[in-house]
Amino acid sequence: MRHKFCLLCFAVFPENAEIKKRLLRFWWVAENLVPPEDGKDEIQIVSETLQKFVEKGFIQPILKKNKLQPRSYKMTPIVRSCLIKFAKDASFFDYDEDGKPTMDFTSCKKACMVKPEGALAQWFSDYLDGQDNKQDTEKLSADMIKLQMLFNFPDRET
Repeated sequence: MRHKFCLLCFAVFPENAEIKKRLLRFWWVAENLVPPEDGKDEIQIVSETLQKFVEKGFIQPILKKNKLQPRSYKMTPIVRSCLIKFAKDASFFDYDEDGKPTMDFTSCKKACMVKPEGALAQWFSDYLDGQDNKQDTEKLSADMIKLQMLFNFPDRET
């Protein structure tokens, strides 16, 4: 089950993004997806997990000159599309019709900051400006208590 959630983490990143091993390590440790194992530290466990994903063809290592080990990985668009479906089904993350993470965290515990053009971002903007109604505020407050992680991709096109 741990490997499944580790793999689903890749679906939150934009298509063809280079994902740093270090970022994944911090995320997986924070979500307790890297449990302590006999004689292994978190770096070894993350490296082994990523190597399993490479061997199964889920991700591709990005090799740089003068580096023996990859420090970042990427995923093919078709694998990412499948992962997005699995992530939605598992309520791991919510996505729009284009496969981009959304700010809707009512059905999951993670959200992504988006530009305030869509309806979901508008209700959040209204909440921040104090222009929402009391019922929406209570529901949003209850949902925000469940929120575990908020992502911000400043260069991501929404």
